[in-house]
Amino acid sequence: MNQQSIGIANPENGAKVLTAGANAGGASGPKAVAIVSAVSGEEILESIVKSGEEKAVQIGAAATAETTPLEFAKGTNNTGHLAQGAAKAAAVAGGIALRSLVKDGKLAANNNNDEKAITRSRNQCSK
Repeated sequence: MNQQSIGIANPENGAKVLTAGANAGGASGPKAVAIVSAVSGEEILESIVKSGEEKAVQIGAAATAETTPLEFAKGTNNTGHLAQGAAKAAAVAGGIALRSLVKDGKLAANNNNDEKAITRSRNQCSK
């Protein structure tokens, strides 16, 4: 599979919605949508399926082309580790999809560190 990286026009900042905390920055939401929209569902699923179960760990260093959707879904507290242009769009999109599907999964975004985090669990979105 020939996946594109997500470095075009800085949409890699959309990966920040996978920050383990809620300080991702308000602009990360639209960029996350750009990442998910850039790849097909087939590419996202293929990327998830190829992830090994042992990769279900938090990202401890800067994301690379080998970072899996499972690692993106687990996220990290360091937004700088997520916002890497080398990361594959399908892996980031897979991480966003996986995080969105889990019962208490949250995507994080806020502006100005103002405690007004934009977080939604799956249960809140369906109400």
